[in-house]
Amino acid sequence: MKGLSEYEQRRMLDSGTEVLVVDVLSSSAYKKEHIPKAKNFEFPNETTDQWNKSKTAGKSQKDFAAFLGEGKDRSIISYCLDEK
Repeated sequence: MKGLSEYEQRRMLDSGTEVLVVDVLSSSAYKKEHIPKAKNFEFPNETTDQWNKSKTAGKSQKDFAAFLGEGKDRSIISYCLDEK
């Protein structure tokens, strides 16, 4: 699926559609600033072929599945802002 523009994301969020917004930065960056109602699940910035718990704050793939929950029909928006 192609990425949505900021405008398309805003329309989706404002429409009342069930959307999970995922902030993939570190928990310290998330605590400083995040999109309202966003949930945090840290992911590495680099591409990886295997799950690496050291890059996800010790969380496993099972933890990620639990984080996503059972809502298979909802949309997911993930974002990453510069940590400065």
